[in-house]
Amino acid sequence: MTLNKNERCPVCSEPFMPDDDIVICPYCGTPHHRECYNLLGHCFHSDKHNTGFEYSADYESESKDEAEHDYVSDDYHAPVQDDKKTLCNQCGEEINSNVPFCIHCGARQNNAEYGQYNPIHSFTVHSAEQKQYEEQDEEIEGKPVADIAAVIVTNSNRFIPKFLMNKKISWNWSAFIFGAYYYFFRKMYKQGIVFTVISFAASLIISGIFQSQLTEFYNALFSSINNLSALSISENYEQILLVLKNTSEPFCILAAISLILRLIMAVFANRFYRARVIEVLNKIDDALSREEFIENASFSVFAGEQLSKDDMRKLYLSRMGGTSFMAPVAAYFATDFIMYLINLFI
Repeated sequence: MTLNKNERCPVCSEPFMPDDDIVICPYCGTPHHRECYNLLGHCFHSDKHNTGFEYSADYESESKDEAEHDYVSDDYHAPVQDDKKTLCNQCGEEINSNVPFCIHCGARQNNAEYGQYNPIHSFTVHSAEQKQYEEQDEEIEGKPVADIAAVIVTNSNRFIPKFLMNKKISWNWSAFIFGAYYYFFRKMYKQGIVFTVISFAASLIISGIFQSQLTEFYNALFSSINNLSALSISENYEQILLVLKNTSEPFCILAAISLILRLIMAVFANRFYRARVIEVLNKIDDALSREEFIENASFSVFAGEQLSKDDMRKLYLSRMGGTSFMAPVAAYFATDFIMYLINLFI
């Protein structure tokens, strides 16, 4: 990769010289001094790798203002380069006053030029819904509504008003339609497992009690499928309908149990979710109050960087909150596999 003569290392802001040992990021192509890259521990633009960011040197031929905007990211504008010196706020070593990271220890600086830059923002969710609560001083069980919104992430405008009213029961259509899978989606794993086990156990019990009737129904169904060519559609339909009338009792009981469970899940979903959100915030606050936890906390993306307690809190809110698409999928396949094993050995 050929560098323009005026290109600078994004870590130390020093221009690249012909004899410099330069490292090129394999993900976005950003050049660094090898020493700067090693001290930082990762690419300067690592927070943009998940956005498809690609380094470009075209800004050298543009105006200075445009160059400073395109050179890094949308989170900050690069300052005018100068030779003023300051001291690192972490190790106390002398560094250029306009660099975002210390070239000696890799700590992020709090200078005025980079005051608006925070890589944490790229790894946390900041929806328009969440931002509207940041200026409100309302609390739910002593927790700011902004933190509540940060854990909810999606549809916070629908949940927070219900959380504030704190009704014992309220309706949730998603829980009624998707049942226990909705609980897994919202990371309410305990409740999701409980309702899944109850539903699963009820199905097994009813199947055991009415085993002969159900066996008769399925045999008739398979027989009709096998005799599609021999019997007319009306004859097949009449045969299945006759058997179904004789075995309607177990199906009605299973349908009634399923309906009751879904009604329970629907009316208590919001209350369970409110408790879960408060539990997450309590866990995070309790963990961050312990010095040994802060010292051992690890975020691979920010390895080698000194994170403030507030930054760590934002990352944990983003990690523990939100939704999980894989959890309900895993629950579905786990339930299906268990049912397969039961049918295999019974």
